[in-house]
Amino acid sequence: MSVRGLLGFHRELRRGPLTATALCDDGECISAKLAIDFHLLRDETRKNTFNGLGSVDRKDVYKIGGIGTVPVGRVETGVLKPGMVVTFAPAGLTTEVKSVEMHHEALQEAVPGDNVGFNVKNVSVKELRRGFVAGDSKSNPPKGAADFTAQVIVLNHPGQISNGYTPVLDCHTAHIACKFAEIKEKCDRRTGKTTEENPKSIKSGDAAIVTLVPSKPMCVESFQEFPPLGRFAVRDMRQTVAVGVIKAVTFKDASGGKVTKAAEKAQKKK
Repeated sequence: MSVRGLLGFHRELRRGPLTATALCDDGECISAKLAIDFHLLRDETRKNTFNGLGSVDRKDVYKIGGIGTVPVGRVETGVLKPGMVVTFAPAGLTTEVKSVEMHHEALQEAVPGDNVGFNVKNVSVKELRRGFVAGDSKSNPPKGAADFTAQVIVLNHPGQISNGYTPVLDCHTAHIACKFAEIKEKCDRRTGKTTEENPKSIKSGDAAIVTLVPSKPMCVESFQEFPPLGRFAVRDMRQTVAVGVIKAVTFKDASGGKVTKAAEKAQKKK
């Protein structure tokens, strides 16, 4: 498989009305996500208007006089509406979306491809960062990752990669150092078949299954469920040394996060 194929390039784009069917992949609807300027919203019920993936790549967060905090980004899939209660991961911050705008015009619904700004209530600019993910707070909201298992292909590393190696991972809009906690196995890059278990190291040209542990709070998803949050590049020495796709994620407990008063009121109304 080519590197571009591994990272999801040249994937088929489905066109037409935004429906649950249109957002299905290989016969299964993908869990709804919405990534703000950070990255996504989810809805596991797969039955409402927020079906499928909803993702807004985060570019900036602004504080606008008389309005408040406004994250800016691109909706990848799903919809974003005023009045929605969303949870930001990995911070576990829950609040209400007050309004959504595009090109200085108010929107009642933002859809995939829209570059939007949306006002969130009772949240300061300092509480939101690039790489965050937002999701429907009522339907299995996004969580931070404790660790994740990935298949990586080493492209260009001058030496060998062993357990403990800690490069920077570029995954969606997040740029966070992650430790290679365990190199579980080497595998054939074409068939995926295991060729060596528990190798001491891997080098350029090798493919492997590894466990990665982020050094800071980070939100990722498996590539199968949500490709934009499930593929990454490994950066070191000012170059891309490896690429990978996430196979599984161990999520942190998201309980105890901040819930704003606006979110509490909106939830009571519903």
